[in-house]
Amino acid sequence: MTMFFRRALACLFVGGIGFPLHAIAQPRGPARVLDIQATTGVTRVVSTPGVPSTGARMTKFIEDGVDVPAAILAVRWELSPALAPPGLELQFDYRMDGKPEIRTRVEPLPPRTRGPATTLFKVPLTGHAGWRVSAWRLRLQVGGIVLEEYKSAAWR
Repeated sequence: MTMFFRRALACLFVGGIGFPLHAIAQPRGPARVLDIQATTGVTRVVSTPGVPSTGARMTKFIEDGVDVPAAILAVRWELSPALAPPGLELQFDYRMDGKPEIRTRVEPLPPRTRGPATTLFKVPLTGHAGWRVSAWRLRLQVGGIVLEEYKSAAWR
């Protein structure tokens, strides 16, 4: 009986019965995220459009807005123009320090982009919004279907 099992195993491994003889590569998707870098910087926060923030008299030389510290998530991505369906987008969900609500920003990807491109998500860090992004999640999606998902270690 043991001779039968030895021959059966030899046939399986040598003949390839039940095992593929070559590896099959996964097809490449319509888009992919190449790199994600979290950093800090400065962003301009503008007031409500149409409401003067510097008084009743505003000239065209007065800039509207204030530079504030910001958390920046730089996402480098690549698109296959031939495979990319319309409606492809990056969704950035984040939670501020000590606040339970999740905030979302969505950036549509341009359909005819060739080569790697970068999208910047800038989150102003002010006293009323919070001083730190405590957790984040990034999704590459089309029509609500998630193609790729990346998240920080603190995301729950």
